[in-house]
Amino acid sequence: MAYSLRDFGSYTTGGRMREVTEGTPREVRFTRETSYTYDPRGHFAVEQTYVQYFIPERRLDAPPMVLVHGGGMHGSKWETTPDGRPGWLHLLPDRG
Repeated sequence: MAYSLRDFGSYTTGGRMREVTEGTPREVRFTRETSYTYDPRGHFAVEQTYVQYFIPERRLDAPPMVLVHGGGMHGSKWETTPDGRPGWLHLLPDRG
């Protein structure tokens, strides 16, 4: 698979900072030897979006394809399949 891009980039839009003052820190154990102290308090960016775009050199005369992942996921979901093959992020630009 080989493709050329006319342009690509990313940007962040929207968002605001939110302070959470409630909650109690707790220890989350991953293994007998490994744990992490989770503290729900702090400052968090909310209601923002990180956007990546890829414009293939060879473009079809069709509307752009928009990939939206589910809650709790992120854009890297489109890079590969669970077994390591190229994902939609590679297949779609390759097909224009």
